[in-house]
Amino acid sequence: VILSNELVDAFPVHIVEAHDARLYEIYVDVEAGRLREVRGEPSTAEVAAYLDTYHIPWTLFGDGWRAEINLAALRWIRRTAHLLRRGYILAIDYGDKARALYTRYRRHGTLACYFQHQLNERPLARPGEQDITAHVNFSALINEGRLQGLRLHKYTTQRLWLESLGIHEELERRRLSDFAESVTARASDRGQVALLQWYDLRQRAAALTDPNGMGNFKVLILRRN
Repeated sequence: VILSNELVDAFPVHIVEAHDARLYEIYVDVEAGRLREVRGEPSTAEVAAYLDTYHIPWTLFGDGWRAEINLAALRWIRRTAHLLRRGYILAIDYGDKARALYTRYRRHGTLACYFQHQLNERPLARPGEQDITAHVNFSALINEGRLQGLRLHKYTTQRLWLESLGIHEELERRRLSDFAESVTARASDRGQVALLQWYDLRQRAAALTDPNGMGNFKVLILRRN
């Protein structure tokens, strides 16, 4: 099994912007000692071909529409598939299928920045000091995987995946066994520790399956028999 957790969203992306039914790429330049965005021709034909592959009608989305193109994710799938003789690639990340990701309603794309656990939309601020991420196009990973001979095993949300693996049943089993003393011996120091451990485990499981948070992360499993 080759596992990645919030890896692909951190790959560098091409940012594209629509103007007058033409597709441009956003570059970074320096002016008076400050970083700024500049618009230019796409650096590679792969950028437009990427949107065409998934039949994204970007010309209908109006001027100023932006999106991120993660070509590095395709290269990663190719390299990873080459290493996998038999087994699974398991990728957990936030994102969606192409049709849900590239829409007229997401006019500013999905690029986001995190500095000291705080979200911001200033990718040119604090270069090298903050995390920059973009939602993953899982359609691209699935499609490229198929081209490399991988089969789609499962695509779902983290919540549904963990529930299918029995996370709630496992919690109950732990409560009835390992942490049973938290119910029968709460007055003792050992019982108090066990009780706190149980509450912590339950909170962690709730966070992982929260449909408004990490539970909405996508889980993609590709396999090679």
